[in-house]
Amino acid sequence: MKSYKEWCRVLLKMGSEPRKMGYELGAWYFWETKSGTLPVKARSYLGMKDDRAYMLVEGSDTGVPLDECQMLDPEMWPSFDKRI
Repeated sequence: MKSYKEWCRVLLKMGSEPRKMGYELGAWYFWETKSGTLPVKARSYLGMKDDRAYMLVEGSDTGVPLDECQMLDPEMWPSFDKRI
């Protein structure tokens, strides 16, 4: 498992790539799952696998595909942060 510093180096090498794919650290998303829609908060960007971008979300160690998520309006983030 990579350390925090190692992940920072990886992300710096990637430049703006994650933002181009709709990822923003600390942003809230609605994740469309088979069992329903869940609000999730972006914890870190994982990278690409099988032409899909993945991120880690708070409360989980499993990658979430970005193409299954819709970012919430940034004005709504503070109200979701209060729930944690």
